[in-house]
Amino acid sequence: MELIPVVSSNVEAIGWEANVLLPYASMRKNILQVKFLSGLVYNYLNVPKEVYVELMASDSKGSYINRKIKNKYTCLKGD
Repeated sequence: MELIPVVSSNVEAIGWEANVLLPYASMRKNILQVKFLSGLVYNYLNVPKEVYVELMASDSKGSYINRKIKNKYTCLKGD
């Protein structure tokens, strides 16, 4: 997945991809990937493209993630 660098005090880059095959689940999901400045990467499952577009347009990526994504979508820690 291509990650796009963003201007943020907490987030380094963000990516979104549709229909990603999850090998451990044998199913396809839309994935929103967020890489934080700390180096941690989180993969949020089933995030609609519209949410990704809103996130990328938001003035504060961290605030948007906390309000609209965190605790609303299943999250897996990534590499």
